Amino acid sequence: MELTPFRCLRPAPRLVGRQVSAPLDVFDRDRAFELVADNPLSFLAIDWPDTLYPLEAQVDLTEAYAKARDLLEWRRERGVLVEDDEPSLYVYTMEEGGHRQTAVVGCLPVESFLDGTVRRHESTLEEKEDARAAHIDALGAQTGPVFLTFGDSDDVARAVADVQAGEPLYRFEADGVAQTVWRVPADGRGRALTEAFSGVGAAYVADGHHRAASAVRVALARRAADPSLPADAPCNRVLVAMFPAGQLKVLPYHRMVTGVDEAGREGLVAAVEAAGFSAAPADGPVAPAEKGAFGMFDGAHWWLLRAPASEGDDPVAALDVSALQERVLGPVLSVADPRRDPRLTYVAGTVGPEALEAAAREAGDAVAFTVCPTAIDELMAVADAGELMPPKSTWFTPKPFCGLFVRRV
Repeated sequence: MELTPFRCLRPAPRLVGRQVSAPLDVFDRDRAFELVADNPLSFLAIDWPDTLYPLEAQVDLTEAYAKARDLLEWRRERGVLVEDDEPSLYVYTMEEGGHRQTAVVGCLPVESFLDGTVRRHESTLEEKEDARAAHIDALGAQTGPVFLTFGDSDDVARAVADVQAGEPLYRFEADGVAQTVWRVPADGRGRALTEAFSGVGAAYVADGHHRAASAVRVALARRAADPSLPADAPCNRVLVAMFPAGQLKVLPYHRMVTGVDEAGREGLVAAVEAAGFSAAPADGPVAPAEKGAFGMFDGAHWWLLRAPASEGDDPVAALDVSALQERVLGPVLSVADPRRDPRLTYVAGTVGPEALEAAAREAGDAVAFTVCPTAIDELMAVADAGELMPPKSTWFTPKPFCGLFVRRV
């Protein structure tokens, strides 16, 4: 794998904790506006430039992206952001709630995303991809790395440990995540990191499918517009954060379905048993800890469900979220399209089953399901097969922050 250094545009050390932001999918729109109002230095103002306007304003995205570009340049000119003179790699450690994970941040060729070296497990929405590509193109920058994972490598681990023995560039906390960054110039330790990654055969998109697809789209569009574009043009590489798979923390996405009438809720247990699941009463909220187990709240009581064993070697069919969708959500609750049905809500695993129950009770006509986290090796098996997982199959935490590593293209 050809991981290369880059010239990073990054926060001035004295301001790093005030500038960086968790990625966009962590916030809803109202919360993003609140954060920018409370802290105008937040990188959300650049990554989500709607926040530069009144909350209820009808925003022209072309105008908003131009405004974000001007703000990015303003911060660079005034030293709020600083740009490296020489290309570097970065070692990036994140710690949250006793969990620790470390990435190497650099660039991969666009071709890695086209030839199967970098493998995806989710589809993208065209509208979202359009918006992100326009944002990259207007800013002339990739504002955060694509979150990739790879099979654990002793060579990479040794090279990273060697870097971590030195003094870090940043050490700060933001949004409850302690973060430490080491800059690694291209020569010396940087060369050792590059050589270590040359032995990594494949990487997998853990999070950031739209970010990756949009960066690739910008590169291809610029090539089409200018056939003489050099191979080493900045747009021909994608900013990535490479985390070893063994360090990642995966949480589930739970499901809540509204619009279920009283008869449907009362008959739910019998219906899931008819679908092949076993069902046993539970004393309280269920947080499944093993594959094939589910919690179900029928509007009044919790149940522990167990799915029948999957047949065949299809890695998608073997997923718990597939069993739930194909046997229960679809045929029993009439959720035929899990991407678009407005009755289906996905709830990140950062929310416990107690809060899920409270949401279902508040809705009044809802049932809820808790699931076991999808394993990393399941994700890799799906991607290796060239297949796609059902929507909202994984929630990784923590995710790389935005505005910490910016790459101009």
